[in-house]
Amino acid sequence: MRVVSLLFILDGDKVLLAKKKTRFGVGYWNGYGGGVEEGETIEESACRELFEECGLTVVPQDLTKVARIKFHFEEKPEYDHDVHVFVSHKFSGTPQETREMGEPHWHTLNELPLEDMWPSDPYWVPLVLQQGKKIEAKCLFTGSEKPFPIGKFEYRGMEF
Repeated sequence: MRVVSLLFILDGDKVLLAKKKTRFGVGYWNGYGGGVEEGETIEESACRELFEECGLTVVPQDLTKVARIKFHFEEKPEYDHDVHVFVSHKFSGTPQETREMGEPHWHTLNELPLEDMWPSDPYWVPLVLQQGKKIEAKCLFTGSEKPFPIGKFEYRGMEF
């Protein structure tokens, strides 16, 4: 299972999302993140990925962990991810489009583009971004057709 970070940048009642342009998740609106490299913490990974994918700078101590979600793909176990989700209200720089992430856009929290995000996102993104919950969750994707259908989603509140 691949360990990855996911970071949402918040500014008041808005969240910065971008459309994935390459590899896994192409075409979906998402926060910024990716795999943890050897020798770095999950928090350092989130900060590095944010900088590489949009040019914003955040430091690890300004991250708040809001979720840990294990995504299982029934027919494609090589896609399984252990995702550590963070938010930050502190950042510097101006969001830029990059080779990997396009169309950076500030969305109001009450008008998230959930229909154009991962099929699992309507289950958990509102919990952490709109309701301010901290969760631990498991999501099972079934089938091999994209978008991957959700077979089961479970979560419980957590304190990290």
